[in-house]
Amino acid sequence: MQICMINEAKNQIKNYFHKNRWNSAPAPTNNVYFYKNRDPNEVKQGDFLGYSKKKKLVDLLDVSNHLGETFSSQGYIHTSTNEIIRPKNSTTFFITSGIQHYESEIFKGCIPNSDPKFFMQPVIRTNYRKGVGEGNVSSFINPSTIRFNSTPDKYLEDLDRWLDSLSKAGLYLGDFVFTLSPRNPDLTSKNPWEKNRGFALYCSYGGLELGDAGYFAILNHDDKPFSDIGFGLERITWAINKNPSFREVVGIYPNAFSQDIKTIDSLRTIPLIASSGIESNSDADNQFKKYMFQLGNLDNEVQQQLGTYYDFWNNFISPKISKEKTLAYLSGRLNEIANGRLLKDIDSSKIPKTLQKSIKKSRDLFIRDLIKFNPQFLEKIREYYQTNE
Repeated sequence: MQICMINEAKNQIKNYFHKNRWNSAPAPTNNVYFYKNRDPNEVKQGDFLGYSKKKKLVDLLDVSNHLGETFSSQGYIHTSTNEIIRPKNSTTFFITSGIQHYESEIFKGCIPNSDPKFFMQPVIRTNYRKGVGEGNVSSFINPSTIRFNSTPDKYLEDLDRWLDSLSKAGLYLGDFVFTLSPRNPDLTSKNPWEKNRGFALYCSYGGLELGDAGYFAILNHDDKPFSDIGFGLERITWAINKNPSFREVVGIYPNAFSQDIKTIDSLRTIPLIASSGIESNSDADNQFKKYMFQLGNLDNEVQQQLGTYYDFWNNFISPKISKEKTLAYLSGRLNEIANGRLLKDIDSSKIPKTLQKSIKKSRDLFIRDLIKFNPQFLEKIREYYQTNE
């Protein structure tokens, strides 16, 4: 029954585009393109920056409010989860999409009700770290709609509402390219999500992938397929504004004009993790450390940026830990890294036991404690700073 519904949904997608006078063409690996004004084979990455744009710029919260109001007015239940750090038995260390909120229920065979949900979910995808750059960050807002026990008609209804919403946000649909891609279940995978059958309709705009509309069935489950349509809020905003650089969308002014994107990604991510209670998961903490090592020494400017990012995430979830405690925790962790580097630079790789608590203090207080412990360090530290600064 699931296979019949999946095939029916694919046919309805094709009919939907043909009815609305979209062109179709074969795409690599048995996929199908749908397009109007932009031949998919001629679109290059970054082409969207040359497309027509709105006279007024919008920010992330403007787009978020537009999407939230649109779907709430159409009966979708506005949902999000504060569980950014996943339980030990989860498939990932951090939450990576709205649908993952239901992971434990789904794989226990308990399918949630069919009421359509709208998520505006902060997510962290650590596998994106290697590709951080223009258009790519590893922590972002994932707006999505999810409908369990979804018929092909309902899936198409969800998709149509998304396209209408994106159009009203300021993106001309004639500039989009859609790619219909079937998914074959990998029965050998240890990840249950990869065992689902179905398809995804990938949505790109001038070479920038914005999101996808999936219709999937859980393997060996008797219930109907589910609809999972999700986008990247930051990419949607960039596509609307067409800023010269993605840094201006995800960064903090005025730092965004000059700061490198990897630093921005780390500054965005670590307050989201720290405000979620990182001590509960050692694997997640190891990933957390990788973000922190990307940053330089902690100073007042960095502290202010971390606070601003905390406020940003607070628009979408209720952090488990207060802003004051989160920033104090980050201050200690970052001081520990910076002071550890200082010890290494002055050829003292081991932290003396009596200084293990001091390592999290500010640079000034740490140096004072270090000199009290061993006055001979004073000459090395003085020489180091006179040479390097």
